[in-house]
Amino acid sequence: MAPSIKQHLSGMLTMGAVLMWVLSSCTDKRTPLPPVLPPQNQFLAPAQTLVAVVDLRYQDKITQVYQMLITPDHSMHLTGKPFIYMKWDMGSNPENPQKYFALSENIDRLFGAFVVDWYAKGALAVIGNWTLLSGDVGATVIDTSETLRPREAYRYPPFDPNAMQTTRDEAFLWTAIAPHPQLPLFQAFRQSDYGLTVGVSGGQLNLVSKNYYLGPGQTVCCVDRTTVFDGKVFVAWRSKLVYYEYRTDGSLGTARQFGAISAVNVTSSDDLLYVQHQNNFANPTALSYPDGIYVFDRLGRNIGFLQPDHPIKVFAVSRDNTHLYANIDDTAVRVYRIVWGTRSGAPPVSE
Repeated sequence: MAPSIKQHLSGMLTMGAVLMWVLSSCTDKRTPLPPVLPPQNQFLAPAQTLVAVVDLRYQDKITQVYQMLITPDHSMHLTGKPFIYMKWDMGSNPENPQKYFALSENIDRLFGAFVVDWYAKGALAVIGNWTLLSGDVGATVIDTSETLRPREAYRYPPFDPNAMQTTRDEAFLWTAIAPHPQLPLFQAFRQSDYGLTVGVSGGQLNLVSKNYYLGPGQTVCCVDRTTVFDGKVFVAWRSKLVYYEYRTDGSLGTARQFGAISAVNVTSSDDLLYVQHQNNFANPTALSYPDGIYVFDRLGRNIGFLQPDHPIKVFAVSRDNTHLYANIDDTAVRVYRIVWGTRSGAPPVSE
């Protein structure tokens, strides 16, 4: 049975036609897409092997990564310290990427004082030549149209050079962003209370609707990361993986649960969905499944399982499924080569 949902339209920030559906108490009678998970109480031996190849560091310094994302042009986007926001070329050599830029080397292109945790600790998304970042104080939009010279285009709340203290705006404190595949808008998720539909025009952001996960004053734990895969928005909710289908107007349809899995990370390549499962007592039905990364195809079949040699904080996978990149200890980006095998009843994965 699919999870329950209810539409919440209170808290509308501006008028707009795009609406978002969130979890509550109605019953969705449509059949959810069923992933094939390992049998209860049976450890799934990895059919795919992860081979640690190299640790990548910015300027040979300790490199702490908050978020990482690989876009269809085979570029990796990273946020963290000490580089703030960085873009790498992964296409030429996925085990030795070349740096396009680091925002820390373009301080003169920022409006003013820029603290990483304030504006780049949370969500990360790329929409064309605009990169959206969020942190503990607000959000910023970085213009990357000049390949080697990024610049800050907009900041939310706006930067005031005469202000005695930094202003914080709760509406721009996001932990996950899901850009729409075709329309100039995205869904922004706060960690515990509500999401927002946000329009994008020339890099400027327009808050369209505010949608509580449960209701005003109620919280959940916790929305951490999201990805758009096969026309759906998948959201790691720690206790579960939630996914939404788009409506024709770009709004999100019914929220449904994707299998008995406790998702702490989710990302996707061109043709596969990667979900990091980490057991927690908020989802007791999944406690028998081993921690690791479950790999699903577009039919919802669990066609692979990856178990890194260390716990992963955040990760990304190359568009062709050959390499996995991970922050395991806040000191570097570890590159793993994925050696694909096949599982009984599942098709092989092309490299």
